[in-house]
Amino acid sequence: MLKKYELLLNHRLQALNNIFQDSHMIEQFEEFATIIKDTIKNKKEIFVFGNGGSAADAMHFSGELVGRFNKNRSPYPVHALNCDVASMTAIANDFSYDDIFARQVEAFAKKGDLLFVLTTSGNSVNVLKALEYANVHDIVTSGFIGKDGGRVLPLLKYPVHIHAEDTDIIQEAQKILIHIMCAEIDDESDNLV
Repeated sequence: MLKKYELLLNHRLQALNNIFQDSHMIEQFEEFATIIKDTIKNKKEIFVFGNGGSAADAMHFSGELVGRFNKNRSPYPVHALNCDVASMTAIANDFSYDDIFARQVEAFAKKGDLLFVLTTSGNSVNVLKALEYANVHDIVTSGFIGKDGGRVLPLLKYPVHIHAEDTDIIQEAQKILIHIMCAEIDDESDNLV
């Protein structure tokens, strides 16, 4: 049994290693890190969201930046759009599930704010509609995407494209990138005020 788990762990580590050997993805992540820090420095807000496991990761990212990651520092205005169950269900019921994020972006985001999506497929209509609204209203768009990037890729000003096909591997890579971003924000927090 031990050999089975060693093989499974080694497979995962190799898949993640392949992702993080992609120099283009690393360059994209560097641009993303810059825009996140600039958004905080410029006193703008970050709106993060996703579906399913990506929704959980959006909540995690928000929690780390509003709360703390590794050190005590000022809280940052990061909102996980998939957390407001009352708004989401009202929008889904009264309009459409496809509108659950776009309607919130319309209500809260302002010019110069950052919309950050986490998606593995890049094809969810509710994600696409939020990004389309943001692009028309000068809200900066960024995101972690997997697979071939889907229909979301051309809508992102600052994409971080994780070249993998397996949803679980994509989400694990996204989680690592989230933690790297949070650590960097902690390290530079004195310069972000």
